[in-house]
Amino acid sequence: MDALAIMVLAFAGYIIMYQLYGRYISRQTIAQDKVRAKLGAMIQIYGHRRDRFKSDAAQISLVLNNDQLSLAEALRIKNKLNDIGTNI
Repeated sequence: MDALAIMVLAFAGYIIMYQLYGRYISRQTIAQDKVRAKLGAMIQIYGHRRDRFKSDAAQISLVLNNDQLSLAEALRIKNKLNDIGTNI
């Protein structure tokens, strides 16, 4: 009977610690993560760049040479920019 009581208490303690770790300790670890902080900074930087490209004040001009490869590359770039909503 004593062994059963010890097993039940150990299991209950395990469940309680698992819940505490999931709610409190893991959040602190994620909040202090250096990679997460760097990714957050990159998202802000690239978000500003996206806004600049999508603004009406931004103007993109394609320059190409008089050959077939340059023309094909310019058309590919134009199509990709149109796909993301940037006007040329």
